Amino acid sequence: MSTARREPDRGPHTAPKSAPSRLLFALLAVFFLLRYDLWAQSDDSFLLGLPIAFTYHILYCLAAAVVLFLLVRHAWPSHLDAPESQAHLDTEDAAR
Repeated sequence: MSTARREPDRGPHTAPKSAPSRLLFALLAVFFLLRYDLWAQSDDSFLLGLPIAFTYHILYCLAAAVVLFLLVRHAWPSHLDAPESQAHLDTEDAAR
């Protein structure tokens, strides 16, 4: 009986995460924390002619859109883009 550890079967569509996708998911967690702008709730100053909290949320939304674009571009599972016939064949091969 061997005591060597065996890698778990990841399935046909699961691949190890690359470094850029891990970085993007970490950035997503940072954006989750930045969502709560506790510092601007009582600030009545203006930036670009708008209340600072509103300006912050505009810039936050634009930055979040860029992060989500990068996530789709670099961390999207490739099997979801496979043609329907290829996905069906991959499922049959995995069942064997």
